[in-house]
Amino acid sequence: MFLFWKSLNNFGKAIFLILFSILVIFLSEVRADFLLRNAIDTVSVPIAQLFHGVSRRVLEVGTFVGSIGSLNRENKLLESRVEILESQEARVEELTLENDQLRSQLSLKQKEGYTMLDARVVAREPAGVVRVVTIDRGEQDGITEKMPVVVSDGLLVGYVRDVYSKSARVSLILDPTVEVPSKLQQSRADGIVKGQELGQGLIMDLIPQGVEVARNNLVVTSGIGDIFPSGLLVGYVQAVYREPNAIFQKADILPAVDFDRLELVTVITGY
Repeated sequence: MFLFWKSLNNFGKAIFLILFSILVIFLSEVRADFLLRNAIDTVSVPIAQLFHGVSRRVLEVGTFVGSIGSLNRENKLLESRVEILESQEARVEELTLENDQLRSQLSLKQKEGYTMLDARVVAREPAGVVRVVTIDRGEQDGITEKMPVVVSDGLLVGYVRDVYSKSARVSLILDPTVEVPSKLQQSRADGIVKGQELGQGLIMDLIPQGVEVARNNLVVTSGIGDIFPSGLLVGYVQAVYREPNAIFQKADILPAVDFDRLELVTVITGY
């Protein structure tokens, strides 16, 4: 290399230096480009992988969210179907209960030979103080005042007090002004059943003092008077009150009818 340099004149040395400089610059650019590309690849590849992973996760999340939305729609559809089925079931149960009541009333009609007319309660006083209800039968249906009203197998409700064209008002036996001639079924002792004040149930008065009265004895109508036929169930003895030297004793009576749930009744139009 030294001998080659010595053999060159000044012009040749100048040309050599120029060519050598160009070669160095070229090689430098090539290496710089290689290093730059290598650096870019080093940085960009992980970033690209990161974005690919993120995009895949986003896609998966989107798919999952879409699945949740689909499940919510299916759940709402199922809930709607369940509500429909529950409504239908409630209706069937309601019809079954009404049919049971109607069959009981038909049985009473056939057994006792009564002429009867079914009616529905359409208005009542507030729960706890119910003494009068309104039914959807009236003068057009042959209803008249003082007709007895019952439910099921002859459970006494009350009697028709006021009659209108298409409806009637029924006084319940809970009303203190309604007196029901009754008797203890076991002992056959007579008495009078009427409602207590403040909606506290029934009381049977004028029971002869010497009569044995026990809890859960049945109380039925005696047939005395011009309103109630005999044998209708009024209620059950709950407690007995005796006073020394008194002529009569009294008894608390639990009504046979649940007046707070009164819906269908039967008017006895003839007996």
